[in-house]
Order: sequence, then C-alpha cells, then structure tokens
Amino acid sequence: MPLVSLYKSLTSESWKRDWLLLLFVKIALGIFLPFFSDEAYYWVWSQNLHLSYFDHPPFISWLFFIGHPLQNFLFAARLPTVLLGHLTIWIWCAGIAKDYSSSQKRLLLWLLSLHTLVGLGSLVANPDIPFLFFWSLSILLYLKSLDDLNSLIWPTLFGISLGLGFCSKYLIVLFIPVLALHLLITKGWRNLRWQHIVLPLVLGALFSLPVLLWNAQHDWESFRFQLHHGLGKGWRLRWTTDFLLGTLLLLFPPFVYVFFKNALYKKLQNFNVLLFVFLFLFLSFFLFFFFLFLFLIFLASRFTVEGFRIL
Repeated sequence: MPLVSLYKSLTSESWKRDWLLLLFVKIALGIFLPFFSDEAYYWVWSQNLHLSYFDHPPFISWLFFIGHPLQNFLFAARLPTVLLGHLTIWIWCAGIAKDYSSSQKRLLLWLLSLHTLVGLGSLVANPDIPFLFFWSLSILLYLKSLDDLNSLIWPTLFGISLGLGFCSKYLIVLFIPVLALHLLITKGWRNLRWQHIVLPLVLGALFSLPVLLWNAQHDWESFRFQLHHGLGKGWRLRWTTDFLLGTLLLLFPPFVYVFFKNALYKKLQNFNVLLFVFLFLFLSFFLFFFFLFLFLIFLASRFTVEGFRIL
C-alpha cells in the first residue's frame, strides 16, 4: 500500500526518523505558541488576498491562507509555514547532501535543527521561511540542471522555484549574479545550451508576475519602499558594528566547528554548494562595504543572514 511504502521510506534511516520526530515537536509547539505581532500582521493579509503587498511579497500570506481551515484550533494557521520550513532541512539532507553517509546526514540534520534560524526560529511564520525554502530548492535544482544537461525538467523547475522565491522575498534576485559568478569560476557555462538560460529566466519572470503586476499597478511602491528602507538612510557607526557583530553571531560557532571538523563540506557535490554559498556571502559583504564607503546605506544584518542560513 502507498501509505505503508511511504512510512517505510520515511523511517528507513535514523536521520529520517529524527526528522519526523522534530516535525511532530514543531507542530505541537506551533499549535500552542501564540502569534507574534508580525505573524498576526501576515495573518491579516491572508484574510484579504492581493497579488502582493506594500512591504513584502505575498507568499507568506498564501501560506496563512492555506492554514485557514486550521485557524479555529489555537494557532494552527501557521502550520503550513512550519512544514515548509522543516522541508528545507529535508532538501539539504536528502537532496543537496545526498552523498553523505546516514550518520553524516543525521549530524547535519541536528546542526540545522539546533541553529536559531532554521530550528526553533522557523516556528515564527515570516517571509524568510518560504524564501529559504525556495533558495535551497533552487540550489538543488540548479545543481541537477548541471548534472543532467539532456533534461529540461530541471531548468524548468529551477525557473519556477526562482519565481516563487521572488514572491517570498526580493533578496532572491542575488541568486542571478551569484549563479553567473559560479558558472564563470567553475567554467560550467561551457556545457550549457540556450534552453538552460532561457527557461529559468522566462519561467522565473512568469512566476514573479504577481509581484510585478502589483507594483506596476501601484507605481512600484513596494520596490521603492524597500530601496529607501535599505539605501535611503544616512550612515551611523552603530549600524556597522551591529551588522558585523550580528553576522558573527549568526555564524553559530558550534555549527561551523562541527561542519569543518567532520569534513562535511567534502561531499557537497565537489564543493559546488560550498562555493555557491561563499560567493553569495562575498557578494553580500561587497555590497555592504561598497555602499558603506559611499555613506549611502544602512544595510541590515539580515542581508547576509540568508547566506549563513544555507550553510
């Protein structure tokens, strides 16, 4: 029976059993944990769906909308977001780190689950959760596109993932220059066909249409707000120190120590994933110090957080 086969598949390895256990724990906590103010804000969005919104793209409201049938049961309306956040860990353990041994996957699972950003922090429904999911999924689909150049299914799904990532958080646009740098450094561009470039770009734009249409209808208000939010303030020393100290704390030293001590990086598809992550971090830091030099920006530490999240 399909359910029996699914159960056997989900319990065949120790890391999968741990993943299921942690999922049940998160569901229980998610039901009883009261909404934070931001979550209540996004829940209100879901009561009156629009293509997009003033200060964020719409995907978080879609997740709350999916949770409407559960909203009379305490705070269970956030459970679709909790599930999506937990699936991000699955993408890394079952997909990107597929060459790990079962014990290494279990170690990676617990490292990710104990990290503030992807562990308990994923219980709080916010745009970062779907963003992180689609960022991780896009990395997986991008690598599969490179591994199977004869198939168009991977670049197709890759483009869809990028578009939905843009409907989650605008920061996904950094994926494009990082991807270009990665292809240039690894010389992977030599093997690409035109379909591998056109399909992701066209489908990415197509699935970004809710955000693009809403902004076109509202004088690009959301884009202008986010640009002013990040670039429209004068510089203060405290912002720089907060950024640097916050970045160091978000590295989560125990995670980094165990990651390198156990050589978990060695099997990440010939360093492709690790290189991709570091390219993103480099680009984030470069942009920060570039605008800092021009005294034009206040760049919140969350700009670099997304890079460390996918380590």
